[in-house]
Amino acid sequence: AGVPGLCAVLAACCLAQGALGACDARRQATTRFVLEDGLAHDPKHGLTWSRCSVGMAWDGSRCTGKAKLMRLDEARRHARQLGAGWRLPTAQELASLLEPACRNPSIDTRVFPDVRELYEGKAKYWSTTPVPDLPPLTYNIDFLNGEVDGNTPGIAMGVRLVRARRTAP
Repeated sequence: AGVPGLCAVLAACCLAQGALGACDARRQATTRFVLEDGLAHDPKHGLTWSRCSVGMAWDGSRCTGKAKLMRLDEARRHARQLGAGWRLPTAQELASLLEPACRNPSIDTRVFPDVRELYEGKAKYWSTTPVPDLPPLTYNIDFLNGEVDGNTPGIAMGVRLVRARRTAP
């Protein structure tokens, strides 16, 4: 069961972006991302995403290895240890990756090719956004079906890192 409240806001956010789904054969597939090896730059939002989930590595054409499931505190610690501005995304940032025309997965796999089931038919990824009035729940998004939910920080889930886009001097 999804968490009410932010669900409607996130859905409106994604639809308002006007992203064309790479999965809808009736439309010309487009993307707002500028791809550079294992990075996906999003000029619209000023963000750079890791194309691979934590635990996987970019081999020049795809993500290899296995996504590492982490509790929320582990994911935050991992991002801090990487440095270079990497962090966990907010729920709104994570939701901006959803492609309304796509299902199973609900994300453009040309940009993020590693999204697949992580456990129990789910591909849940952590955000840093707490669920209002329901501490200690934190929002996550299942990239297989696009559902938004809240979970306790002790649950292990997938992690996709983001950072502010760096501009060349």
